[in-house]
Amino acid sequence: MYYSSGNYEAFARPQKPEGVDRKSAYIIGTGLAALTAACYLVRDGQMKGERVHIFEKDPTPGGACDGWKFENVGYVMRGGREMDNHFEVMWDLFHSIPSIETEGVSVLDEYYWLNKKDPNYSLCRATVDRGQDAHTDGQFAVSDKAAMEIMKLALRFTRYNQYESMILPMVKYLEDHGVQFHYNTKVVNVEFDIRPERKLAKRIELLREGGQDFVDLTEDDLVFITNGGCVENSSMGSQNTPAPYNTEIKPGGGWDMWRKIAAQDPAFGNPDKFCYDPEQTNWMSATVETLDQRIIPYITKICKRDPFSGGVVTGGIVTVKDSSWLLSWTINRQPQFRAQPKDHCLVWVYALFSDVPGDYVKKPMRECTGKEICMEWLYHLGVPEDQIEELASTSANTVPVMMPYIDAFFMPRSDTDRPKVVPDGAVNFAFVGQFAETARDTIFTTEYSMRTGMEAVYTLLNVDRGVPEVWGSTYDVRDLLDATVKLRDGKAITEMDLGLKEKLVLHEALKKLAGTDIEKLLKAYRVI
Repeated sequence: MYYSSGNYEAFARPQKPEGVDRKSAYIIGTGLAALTAACYLVRDGQMKGERVHIFEKDPTPGGACDGWKFENVGYVMRGGREMDNHFEVMWDLFHSIPSIETEGVSVLDEYYWLNKKDPNYSLCRATVDRGQDAHTDGQFAVSDKAAMEIMKLALRFTRYNQYESMILPMVKYLEDHGVQFHYNTKVVNVEFDIRPERKLAKRIELLREGGQDFVDLTEDDLVFITNGGCVENSSMGSQNTPAPYNTEIKPGGGWDMWRKIAAQDPAFGNPDKFCYDPEQTNWMSATVETLDQRIIPYITKICKRDPFSGGVVTGGIVTVKDSSWLLSWTINRQPQFRAQPKDHCLVWVYALFSDVPGDYVKKPMRECTGKEICMEWLYHLGVPEDQIEELASTSANTVPVMMPYIDAFFMPRSDTDRPKVVPDGAVNFAFVGQFAETARDTIFTTEYSMRTGMEAVYTLLNVDRGVPEVWGSTYDVRDLLDATVKLRDGKAITEMDLGLKEKLVLHEALKKLAGTDIEKLLKAYRVI
């Protein structure tokens, strides 16, 4: 495997890898990384679909990229995904995945034109005092020091929830190519033959509906392992019941499987660096479905847009600055589900502190029913207190979700605590997902998951085509200049709060740059 950039290699179709017709693949999980690996096996690895087997412990695919309506419970979106135009692997793949909505176009086409016609930006990023605009007024309002430390983040979103917009097109693509999906199938362990400088996956242990099962492996059987999992042990409540806080790690889940694998060789990582303390890694979200029009005016007042226009609504997260839970909420383009009633609005609400009593509902979020979480949200929207309980009861249906390990990838770690995508000496296996280690890319992104899937396939099959290198924004002077000026709310460097000595140094430096290409560059990005 090697990296490349530019169009020359990006549009090339690789030759068929040597020996691929005698190989098979077994993929553990159906999250974004796993499905990406499957897609690259079929598209660039040119492996026959019927030789690709995907094991999923749940009855539906998607992993953390979910979006589902549960009978007699309601709509659930555990989280949301923001994309960027420099997610190089994502777009490399999605330009080949047909849209399931519009015939003749790809998922990339669909996404590109949607965000071109309806760009995403926020008109209110924060509120205080029960729904009053905190008046960020489109400004970052950070100090010069802080502006030097952070970069601009551009947000773009899919048309529907990520399950319908991303996962389903990938699943259909794979099914159309004959890939075999095995649902309700838990992978308990992968056993390895470990020798000096050679590691071979030799057997997969499964729990199916019929009981224990095994898949014996040879060098020609490739295994792609989704180890760990940020949504492991997630639990769902309802309008009238809290979401249980389940922290016990059980067989058949990503953490327990990784522990069994890691016990076989130090190169397979250290899962307990990530999952040892759910009090440090949990947070909660809730999906609010409005059932009539009584809550909508409070939403419209804050986001300054019509939620039913079909276009961008909040344009990003609205944070309640004075919330004890540190509550935030967002509304993406409606409808978020194809089958969603046109006059219902889906709101995603989440909070960082699940163990702190609320400001209106004097209980920790983890102890609240969906209705009570909605009441806390309505309080911060500015709904009159004498109407809050009625609206939460009859004008909305709210489903809470507790996720004990959702922040696990942010736990302190060393560079050996996650296994390499393809560990040194690995013959027939790879790790994929947020808990596999690859160079330079950023965790917590869809791109990171997809990159691990592509790198795994390209390495094990020796695909002769470059993996798109990680976008080099940190090495691009133009991007650094543009981000710096935007973080300073458009102010030029000559407006920085400098001492007399520093001002004189800056003045002399700018004089020396007069008439040079550097001066042209600084002016082009409004640095001066």
